[in-house]
Amino acid sequence: MTEDWREILKQHEKRKKRRIGLTLSTLLIGAFAYFGTAGRAESPSPVDSKPQVQNEKSLAELSEEIIKEHEKDGWFRVTPQRDTPKQSPATPLYGNLTCHMIYHPDGDYKTNSTAVKQRVQDFYREEAGINITFRDYNSRAELPKNLDQYKDFVLEEVQDRDGLIEKITYLQKKKFEDKIAEIEKEPDIKERMLSGLSIIIKDGAVFMSGANKSARIKALREQMSTIKEKVTKEIHPKTGGTNIEYSNQIYLMGDLPENPDAALIAATTMAHEIGHGLKLKHTHEVDSLNDFLQTGTPNLMAYQGCDRSKHGFGLEQAQKEKIRQYAEKNLK
Repeated sequence: MTEDWREILKQHEKRKKRRIGLTLSTLLIGAFAYFGTAGRAESPSPVDSKPQVQNEKSLAELSEEIIKEHEKDGWFRVTPQRDTPKQSPATPLYGNLTCHMIYHPDGDYKTNSTAVKQRVQDFYREEAGINITFRDYNSRAELPKNLDQYKDFVLEEVQDRDGLIEKITYLQKKKFEDKIAEIEKEPDIKERMLSGLSIIIKDGAVFMSGANKSARIKALREQMSTIKEKVTKEIHPKTGGTNIEYSNQIYLMGDLPENPDAALIAATTMAHEIGHGLKLKHTHEVDSLNDFLQTGTPNLMAYQGCDRSKHGFGLEQAQKEKIRQYAEKNLK
């Protein structure tokens, strides 16, 4: 055991001396190459003289030979340094969403469709864990039947503000018409007016209602008559799109401003309205949210446009958690 230990110590001392020798050799070669080259540079050769053949090896070549020689011993290794970019952990996939896109023939969304869809897909996959599949159509007649309200969003491009007002007015009126149809289908019942209330007798049970059948229908029709006026006031001239609350319907304005970043602007609006579909609210509607992230990037659900960051907009962790909860419940 003692002889083995001494032999190891001898080898260690020998390697230590060789390291010192390597360092000194490298310094001497460097000095020789520097001063030798400097001296020759100050004495230019005559034009008619024969070119000299330089047999001296460069500093890099000599250093490489020494390194290779000592690499054989196994204690000297030269590992190239590479700057490896830090990558954030990938967001888990929480669910799949299908967006059925109906284009306007002359709309800017159709013109920039590839770039817009790619931006929206990348953002929701990387930031929120939602995989979005787009399916394109030229009219509503082409849409599949019985779409799921939570897994299938219908995005329709309209050409201008008037077209948007007409679409929203139509949907709002349809809600009222459906409600009126339900009331009209109610079974015949005996009604007696008592202090403005209806006493409804059905199957031996007594119910109280705020108004009789005809009065309820009349009130709904009166509300329907004011829908377009209300919608017109709500739709700002600069509105880029809207999500119809409690439905899977999204409308997008197709007349985007002339701008080299038209695709980014369109993607911002589309992603914003999809966010509403995923139950996100505007930042000004939630006290804990800010219009800008800590990085300075605009929050997707704010009215602050976009910037030059990777996606142009972002979400806070609380919003991402909200989307995850929606996905867990509806997108599995």
